[in-house]
Amino acid sequence: MNWPLFSIFFLLFSCSRGHTLGTKAHIFGKKAKHIVWIQVDGLDDEHIALVKFARESAVELTPLEQMSCTGSMWDYNLFNLRPEPIESFMSQILGSQKIKGDCSDLDRSAVWNYFERSGYKVGVLEGRGDRNQSLLKYDSCNPEKPFLEDSYFWSQSMGAKNSKRFHFQEKMEFESPGKFFDKSCQEGQCFVSLKSNVTKIWPAMTKKFSKTFFVIRQSEYREMLLDKDILGARKSLEETMAMISFFLPKALKGDISLVVTSGSPQKFEFPESGKEWASFEDNGSNVLYKRPGLLAKAWSAGPGAEHFCGTYEASDILRRFIWTPDKNVLYFSF
Repeated sequence: MNWPLFSIFFLLFSCSRGHTLGTKAHIFGKKAKHIVWIQVDGLDDEHIALVKFARESAVELTPLEQMSCTGSMWDYNLFNLRPEPIESFMSQILGSQKIKGDCSDLDRSAVWNYFERSGYKVGVLEGRGDRNQSLLKYDSCNPEKPFLEDSYFWSQSMGAKNSKRFHFQEKMEFESPGKFFDKSCQEGQCFVSLKSNVTKIWPAMTKKFSKTFFVIRQSEYREMLLDKDILGARKSLEETMAMISFFLPKALKGDISLVVTSGSPQKFEFPESGKEWASFEDNGSNVLYKRPGLLAKAWSAGPGAEHFCGTYEASDILRRFIWTPDKNVLYFSF
Protein backbone atom coordinates (compact mmCIF):
# COMPACT_ATOMS: atom_id res chain seq x y z
CA MET A 1 0.00 0.00 0.00
CA ASN A 2 1.18 3.50 -0.80
CA TRP A 3 1.05 4.93 2.73
CA PRO A 4 1.89 8.59 1.82
CA LEU A 5 -0.91 8.61 -0.78
CA PHE A 6 -3.33 6.93 1.65
CA SER A 7 -2.47 9.49 4.34
CA ILE A 8 -3.17 12.39 1.99
CA PHE A 9 -6.50 10.86 0.92
CA PHE A 10 -7.51 10.28 4.57
CA LEU A 11 -6.61 13.86 5.49
CA LEU A 12 -8.63 15.31 2.61
CA PHE A 13 -11.60 13.09 3.39
CA SER A 14 -11.54 14.02 7.09
CA CYS A 15 -11.33 17.75 6.38
CA SER A 16 -14.16 17.63 3.85
CA ARG A 17 -16.75 16.51 6.38
CA GLY A 18 -19.23 19.25 7.17
CA HIS A 19 -20.33 20.20 10.65
CA THR A 20 -24.00 20.04 11.59
CA LEU A 21 -26.27 21.28 14.36
CA GLY A 22 -29.71 19.72 14.71
CA THR A 23 -29.06 17.80 11.44
CA LYS A 24 -28.53 21.10 9.59
CA ALA A 25 -25.24 22.35 8.15
CA HIS A 26 -23.60 24.72 10.60
CA ILE A 27 -20.32 26.61 11.00
CA PHE A 28 -19.22 26.76 14.63
CA GLY A 29 -17.45 29.76 16.15
CA LYS A 30 -18.52 32.25 13.46
CA LYS A 31 -19.52 35.78 14.48
CA ALA A 32 -22.47 37.37 12.67
CA LYS A 33 -22.49 40.97 11.50
CA HIS A 34 -26.28 41.08 11.78
CA ILE A 35 -28.21 39.71 14.78
CA VAL A 36 -32.00 39.43 15.02
CA TRP A 37 -33.69 38.70 18.34
CA ILE A 38 -37.47 38.09 18.36
CA GLN A 39 -39.17 38.20 21.78
CA VAL A 40 -42.70 36.81 22.13
CA ASP A 41 -44.73 37.18 25.35
CA GLY A 42 -46.46 34.01 26.54
CA LEU A 43 -45.12 31.66 23.85
CA ASP A 44 -44.56 27.99 24.72
CA ASP A 45 -43.34 25.20 22.46
CA GLU A 46 -46.71 23.39 22.57
CA HIS A 47 -48.35 26.49 21.09
CA ILE A 48 -46.81 25.60 17.73
CA ALA A 49 -49.85 23.31 17.40
CA LEU A 50 -52.07 26.38 16.89
CA VAL A 51 -50.36 26.95 13.55
CA LYS A 52 -49.33 23.39 12.71
CA PHE A 53 -52.82 21.86 13.03
CA ALA A 54 -54.39 24.67 11.00
CA ARG A 55 -52.38 23.71 7.91
CA GLU A 56 -53.45 21.34 5.18
CA SER A 57 -50.63 18.97 6.11
CA ALA A 58 -49.73 18.49 9.77
CA VAL A 59 -46.37 16.98 8.74
CA GLU A 60 -45.25 20.30 7.24
CA LEU A 61 -42.66 21.88 9.50
CA THR A 62 -43.33 25.32 10.94
CA PRO A 63 -40.48 27.87 10.96
CA LEU A 64 -39.81 27.28 14.66
CA GLU A 65 -39.43 23.55 13.96
CA GLN A 66 -36.87 24.39 11.29
CA MET A 67 -34.58 26.28 13.68
CA SER A 68 -31.22 24.65 14.37
CA CYS A 69 -31.30 24.59 18.15
CA THR A 70 -33.83 24.68 21.01
CA GLY A 71 -33.18 25.67 24.61
CA SER A 72 -35.16 25.95 27.84
CA MET A 73 -34.71 28.80 30.33
CA TRP A 74 -35.67 28.91 33.99
CA ASP A 75 -37.92 31.96 33.90
CA TYR A 76 -37.99 32.86 37.59
CA ASN A 77 -35.97 35.61 39.25
CA LEU A 78 -34.99 36.39 42.84
CA PHE A 79 -38.31 38.09 43.60
CA ASN A 80 -40.92 36.24 41.57
CA LEU A 81 -41.36 32.61 40.64
CA ARG A 82 -43.55 33.58 37.68
CA PRO A 83 -42.55 37.08 36.57
CA GLU A 84 -44.46 39.34 34.22
CA PRO A 85 -43.26 39.23 30.59
CA ILE A 86 -41.41 42.56 30.80
CA GLU A 87 -39.56 41.30 33.89
CA SER A 88 -38.71 38.04 32.16
CA PHE A 89 -37.26 39.81 29.13
CA MET A 90 -35.40 42.37 31.25
CA SER A 91 -33.71 39.44 32.98
CA GLN A 92 -32.63 38.21 29.55
CA ILE A 93 -31.62 41.68 28.33
CA LEU A 94 -29.65 42.66 31.44
CA GLY A 95 -28.31 39.25 32.42
CA SER A 96 -29.70 39.68 35.93
CA GLN A 97 -31.99 37.81 38.31
CA LYS A 98 -32.50 40.90 40.46
CA ILE A 99 -35.49 42.15 38.49
CA LYS A 100 -38.37 43.97 40.20
CA GLY A 101 -39.92 45.65 37.17
CA ASP A 102 -38.83 49.16 38.19
CA CYS A 103 -35.88 51.52 37.79
CA SER A 104 -33.78 49.58 40.30
CA ASP A 105 -33.32 46.93 37.60
CA LEU A 106 -31.01 49.22 35.63
CA ASP A 107 -27.84 48.62 37.62
CA ARG A 108 -25.96 47.16 34.63
CA SER A 109 -25.65 47.39 30.87
CA ALA A 110 -28.12 45.84 28.42
CA VAL A 111 -26.87 43.12 26.08
CA TRP A 112 -26.94 45.45 23.08
CA ASN A 113 -24.64 47.95 24.84
CA TYR A 114 -21.78 45.45 24.48
CA PHE A 115 -22.47 45.19 20.76
CA GLU A 116 -22.63 49.00 20.44
CA ARG A 117 -19.08 49.20 21.80
CA SER A 118 -18.00 46.96 18.95
CA GLY A 119 -19.59 49.12 16.26
CA TYR A 120 -23.05 47.55 16.03
CA LYS A 121 -26.10 49.78 15.56
CA VAL A 122 -29.10 48.81 17.68
CA GLY A 123 -32.73 48.86 16.63
CA VAL A 124 -35.78 47.86 18.69
CA LEU A 125 -39.23 47.44 17.15
CA GLU A 126 -42.14 46.94 19.54
CA GLY A 127 -45.46 45.68 18.22
CA ARG A 128 -48.94 46.43 19.46
CA GLY A 129 -49.78 45.49 23.02
CA ASP A 130 -49.93 46.49 26.67
CA ARG A 131 -47.74 49.56 27.20
CA ASN A 132 -46.98 48.28 30.72
CA GLN A 133 -44.95 45.57 28.97
CA SER A 134 -42.99 48.12 26.92
CA LEU A 135 -39.31 48.95 27.30
CA LEU A 136 -40.36 52.61 27.27
CA LYS A 137 -41.28 52.30 30.96
CA TYR A 138 -37.53 52.20 31.71
CA ASP A 139 -36.47 55.06 29.47
CA SER A 140 -37.23 57.83 31.97
CA CYS A 141 -35.42 56.18 34.89
CA ASN A 142 -32.21 58.11 34.29
CA PRO A 143 -32.78 61.48 32.52
CA GLU A 144 -29.03 61.90 32.01
CA LYS A 145 -28.74 58.54 30.22
CA PRO A 146 -32.08 57.09 29.07
CA PHE A 147 -32.24 53.33 28.74
CA LEU A 148 -32.79 53.51 24.96
CA GLU A 149 -30.56 56.54 24.41
CA ASP A 150 -28.30 55.11 21.69
CA SER A 151 -30.93 52.90 20.04
CA TYR A 152 -33.31 53.36 17.14
CA PHE A 153 -36.66 52.57 18.74
CA TRP A 154 -39.83 52.07 16.69
CA SER A 155 -43.16 51.61 18.47
CA GLN A 156 -46.50 50.52 17.08
CA SER A 157 -48.33 53.00 19.29
CA MET A 158 -49.55 56.59 19.03
CA GLY A 159 -46.99 58.33 21.20
CA ALA A 160 -47.23 62.00 22.21
CA LYS A 161 -48.35 64.69 19.74
CA ASN A 162 -44.83 66.00 19.20
CA SER A 163 -43.29 62.52 18.78
CA LYS A 164 -41.29 61.57 15.69
CA ARG A 165 -43.29 59.38 13.31
CA PHE A 166 -42.62 56.64 10.80
CA HIS A 167 -44.60 54.73 8.18
CA PHE A 168 -43.54 51.58 6.38
CA GLN A 169 -44.32 53.13 2.98
CA GLU A 170 -42.02 56.08 3.61
CA LYS A 171 -38.23 56.27 3.59
CA MET A 172 -36.69 55.20 6.87
CA GLU A 173 -34.44 57.82 8.47
CA PHE A 174 -31.23 56.87 10.28
CA GLU A 175 -29.68 60.30 10.85
CA SER A 176 -29.52 59.75 14.61
CA PRO A 177 -30.95 57.32 17.18
CA GLY A 178 -34.35 58.20 18.61
CA LYS A 179 -37.91 57.08 19.24
CA PHE A 180 -40.35 56.82 16.37
CA PHE A 181 -44.08 56.05 16.55
CA ASP A 182 -46.21 54.39 13.88
CA LYS A 183 -48.37 56.81 11.89
CA SER A 184 -50.88 54.02 11.26
CA CYS A 185 -51.70 53.62 14.96
CA GLN A 186 -54.77 55.44 16.24
CA GLU A 187 -56.40 54.94 19.66
CA GLY A 188 -54.88 51.52 20.30
CA GLN A 189 -55.43 50.20 16.77
CA CYS A 190 -52.72 49.94 14.11
CA PHE A 191 -53.48 49.49 10.43
CA VAL A 192 -50.02 48.21 9.48
CA SER A 193 -48.88 44.78 10.64
CA LEU A 194 -45.74 44.15 12.64
CA LYS A 195 -44.41 41.99 9.81
CA SER A 196 -44.84 44.82 7.28
CA ASN A 197 -42.77 47.09 9.51
CA VAL A 198 -40.13 44.39 10.02
CA THR A 199 -39.70 43.72 6.32
CA LYS A 200 -39.27 47.46 5.66
CA ILE A 201 -37.16 48.58 8.63
CA TRP A 202 -34.63 45.71 8.85
CA PRO A 203 -33.52 45.76 5.17
CA ALA A 204 -33.17 49.55 5.33
CA MET A 205 -31.15 49.34 8.54
CA THR A 206 -28.79 46.63 7.28
CA LYS A 207 -28.29 48.57 4.05
CA LYS A 208 -27.30 51.64 6.04
CA PHE A 209 -25.09 49.95 8.66
CA SER A 210 -22.56 47.13 8.27
CA LYS A 211 -23.30 45.63 11.72
CA THR A 212 -26.70 45.60 13.42
CA PHE A 213 -28.45 44.21 16.50
CA PHE A 214 -32.19 44.20 15.82
CA VAL A 215 -34.81 43.34 18.47
CA ILE A 216 -38.45 42.61 17.64
CA ARG A 217 -40.89 42.53 20.56
CA GLN A 218 -44.36 40.96 20.26
CA SER A 219 -46.66 41.19 23.28
CA GLU A 220 -50.21 40.97 21.88
CA TYR A 221 -50.06 37.19 21.47
CA ARG A 222 -50.21 36.55 25.23
CA GLU A 223 -52.96 39.15 25.67
CA MET A 224 -55.12 37.37 23.10
CA LEU A 225 -54.56 34.04 24.81
CA LEU A 226 -55.64 35.43 28.17
CA ASP A 227 -58.73 36.98 26.53
CA LYS A 228 -59.57 33.51 25.12
CA ASP A 229 -59.30 34.98 21.62
CA ILE A 230 -57.79 31.77 20.28
CA LEU A 231 -58.37 32.65 16.63
CA GLY A 232 -56.72 36.04 17.13
CA ALA A 233 -53.83 34.39 18.97
CA ARG A 234 -53.34 31.94 16.10
CA LYS A 235 -53.26 34.79 13.58
CA SER A 236 -50.75 36.62 15.77
CA LEU A 237 -48.59 33.50 16.01
CA GLU A 238 -48.85 32.99 12.25
CA GLU A 239 -47.51 36.52 11.79
CA THR A 240 -44.61 35.68 14.11
CA MET A 241 -43.96 32.54 12.08
CA ALA A 242 -43.98 34.64 8.90
CA MET A 243 -41.37 36.98 10.41
CA ILE A 244 -39.21 33.99 11.34
CA SER A 245 -39.60 32.67 7.77
CA PHE A 246 -38.34 36.02 6.49
CA PHE A 247 -35.09 35.71 8.46
CA LEU A 248 -34.58 31.93 8.63
CA PRO A 249 -33.08 31.32 5.14
CA LYS A 250 -30.52 34.05 5.80
CA ALA A 251 -29.66 32.47 9.16
CA LEU A 252 -29.30 28.94 7.76
CA LYS A 253 -26.96 30.33 5.09
CA GLY A 254 -24.82 31.81 7.88
CA ASP A 255 -25.50 35.45 6.96
CA ILE A 256 -27.25 36.42 10.22
CA SER A 257 -27.83 35.13 13.75
CA LEU A 258 -31.49 34.54 14.56
CA VAL A 259 -32.75 33.99 18.12
CA VAL A 260 -36.37 33.66 19.27
CA THR A 261 -37.18 33.67 22.99
CA SER A 262 -40.34 33.61 25.08
CA GLY A 263 -41.19 35.10 28.44
CA SER A 264 -43.89 34.11 30.93
CA PRO A 265 -45.00 31.12 28.81
CA GLN A 266 -48.76 30.73 29.16
CA LYS A 267 -49.74 27.13 29.88
CA PHE A 268 -53.10 25.68 28.81
CA GLU A 269 -54.52 22.38 27.70
CA PHE A 270 -55.58 21.89 24.12
CA PRO A 271 -58.89 20.11 23.26
CA GLU A 272 -58.90 16.36 23.69
CA SER A 273 -60.23 15.67 20.20
CA GLY A 274 -60.40 17.24 16.78
CA LYS A 275 -64.18 17.62 17.08
CA GLU A 276 -63.69 20.18 19.84
CA TRP A 277 -61.15 22.22 17.85
CA ALA A 278 -63.68 24.43 16.02
CA SER A 279 -65.33 25.73 19.22
CA PHE A 280 -61.86 26.00 20.75
CA GLU A 281 -60.83 28.48 18.05
CA ASP A 282 -64.18 30.26 17.73
CA ASN A 283 -64.88 31.11 21.35
CA GLY A 284 -62.10 29.69 23.53
CA SER A 285 -64.15 26.69 24.64
CA ASN A 286 -62.61 23.36 25.65
CA VAL A 287 -59.48 25.00 26.98
CA LEU A 288 -58.15 24.82 30.53
CA TYR A 289 -55.80 27.63 31.50
CA LYS A 290 -52.98 27.03 33.94
CA ARG A 291 -50.35 29.18 35.64
CA PRO A 292 -47.48 30.43 33.45
CA GLY A 293 -44.75 27.83 33.06
CA LEU A 294 -41.45 27.92 34.90
CA LEU A 295 -39.45 27.22 31.73
CA ALA A 296 -39.38 29.76 28.90
CA LYS A 297 -38.10 28.75 25.47
CA ALA A 298 -35.31 29.74 23.10
CA TRP A 299 -34.86 28.82 19.45
CA SER A 300 -31.80 29.75 17.39
CA ALA A 301 -30.29 29.46 13.93
CA GLY A 302 -27.23 30.84 12.19
CA PRO A 303 -23.81 31.79 13.61
CA GLY A 304 -23.72 31.24 17.38
CA ALA A 305 -26.89 29.14 17.41
CA GLU A 306 -25.05 26.44 19.35
CA HIS A 307 -24.77 28.79 22.34
CA PHE A 308 -28.53 28.65 22.97
CA CYS A 309 -28.92 24.87 23.22
CA GLY A 310 -29.57 23.22 26.59
CA THR A 311 -31.22 24.30 29.83
CA TYR A 312 -30.10 27.43 31.68
CA GLU A 313 -31.23 30.53 33.56
CA ALA A 314 -33.06 33.21 31.56
CA SER A 315 -30.45 35.69 32.80
CA ASP A 316 -27.78 33.63 31.01
CA ILE A 317 -29.10 34.73 27.60
CA LEU A 318 -26.87 37.83 27.70
CA ARG A 319 -23.73 35.77 28.20
CA ARG A 320 -24.72 33.38 25.41
CA PHE A 321 -25.10 36.27 22.98
CA ILE A 322 -21.59 37.57 23.61
CA TRP A 323 -19.69 34.34 24.38
CA THR A 324 -17.05 32.95 22.04
CA PRO A 325 -15.46 29.49 22.19
CA ASP A 326 -11.97 30.94 21.77
CA LYS A 327 -10.38 30.36 25.17
CA ASN A 328 -13.84 30.53 26.78
CA VAL A 329 -13.96 34.33 26.76
CA LEU A 330 -16.59 36.87 25.83
CA TYR A 331 -16.77 38.74 22.54
CA PHE A 332 -16.32 42.08 24.22
CA SER A 333 -14.68 43.42 27.30
CA PHE A 334 -16.97 44.28 30.19
